[in-house]
Amino acid sequence: MKLHFKISEFLIVPTLPIEGDIADKILHHIEMIEPVRRIIGKPVYVSKHSGYRPYYYEIQQGRSGESEHTFKGLGAVDYTCENIELLIDLVRKTKYKRVAYYPLSKFVHCDFGEDAGFFIDKGKGWIRQ
Repeated sequence: MKLHFKISEFLIVPTLPIEGDIADKILHHIEMIEPVRRIIGKPVYVSKHSGYRPYYYEIQQGRSGESEHTFKGLGAVDYTCENIELLIDLVRKTKYKRVAYYPLSKFVHCDFGEDAGFFIDKGKGWIRQ
């Protein structure tokens, strides 16, 4: 079976080595999104600004370092594709606990955070739907 994703696509800094537990967590995300990609039948992209972001990178960017993207838990990934509505529908049916759609940027944030649900962010923060 051909996979449509590589671990390197999930790394904000793809040239840096990663710990084995981070690779395992990325593989978990690949297991989640691969069936979605097959159903859509067209490319699904990992945002160049999401996936795994090392703690030091978050701090350098002026962030708190507390983002789900640091993979302190199972991590977070942002996806996009041509058919964003179908992508939203399908990822909501996966084991991702939180799905947030950013219509202004046309991407979908997926993670395993405790505040489960579907959210939309129109530039003023997540609003539960």
